[in-house]
Amino acid sequence: MSKYIIKRFLISIITLFAVLFCAYALMYNLPENYAEIVAREMSLISGSERSAEEWERILTSEYGLNKGMFEGFAIWLSDAVKGNFGDSWYYGISVTEKFYPSFINSLTLGVISAFGTLIVSVFFGVYTASGKNKNLSRLISIASVVVISIPSFFIVALLKYIFAVELGWFDLGGLKSFNSVDFTAEEAFWDRVSHLVLPISAIIITSSGTLMRYVNINIKELIGSRYVKGLRAKGLDKKSIVSSHLMKNVAVPIINLFCTMIPTALAGSIVIETLFSIDGVGYVAYTALINGDIPMIMFYILHTTLLTVGFSFVADVLCSIVDYRVANSLTGRN
Repeated sequence: MSKYIIKRFLISIITLFAVLFCAYALMYNLPENYAEIVAREMSLISGSERSAEEWERILTSEYGLNKGMFEGFAIWLSDAVKGNFGDSWYYGISVTEKFYPSFINSLTLGVISAFGTLIVSVFFGVYTASGKNKNLSRLISIASVVVISIPSFFIVALLKYIFAVELGWFDLGGLKSFNSVDFTAEEAFWDRVSHLVLPISAIIITSSGTLMRYVNINIKELIGSRYVKGLRAKGLDKKSIVSSHLMKNVAVPIINLFCTMIPTALAGSIVIETLFSIDGVGYVAYTALINGDIPMIMFYILHTTLLTVGFSFVADVLCSIVDYRVANSLTGRN
């Protein structure tokens, strides 16, 4: 087990370094960088005595874009190791100062959505595979396929139209009401909860279909195995076999899927955050990307990659505990 953990840790470090370098290389080689965008804007300001080319030379030197790609990455990595992530070019403040308030919003939205998706997916996946109430199970299976096929922005628009426009139960977006400054602490809390209902519902609906189908298919495949036939020969009913015996066999893929859902959730959803006017990290990263803000994008990539690599590492360790064959597959033991 210790050899497996060490190997997985080394693989995670190499993966992290490779992703960061690739991200920096892509940002460095964008068709239009931040200096070019700002230079063009500065040259158009009334009274400007410099051309766009002159402003670009000045800004390129100021933002360090005149250095080579490898040297630039080495400088960024050296500063990042020291905890210095620089200032956001677009927002004009420290990267961390802009990022962490937005991260709190994405954290709240993402964690609740991830656990909600897991509960809904596993419950309905097991229910439809158990064979109980075939008509309802078939209806749920059809609904999951429909949800997978429909774009997320359409589901968001539908939820907003029904529950915000027609019924008026919730606001169209944001995380607080316009008059929330006059609310007590308790009123502000419930106001925030009410604003989270539609975004969380949208994420759960758009994410649960795939995971539910995955659980359903895996359990159905196991039901036809010799192992299950042996259990049925002993007199166990189908429901008991699914709930007591088969869930352990599908625990490994469920752990893997869930540990990939968490980083995705914490990385922010650009579509959901934009459509619901939520200042989360997904929207911040999108704004930084289209403006060529390298410090902000690199910090976002570092944040996302650390989460992804870290949770993948945790998932592999948990899976190796649940099933020893996972650890043997990497250490080369049979």
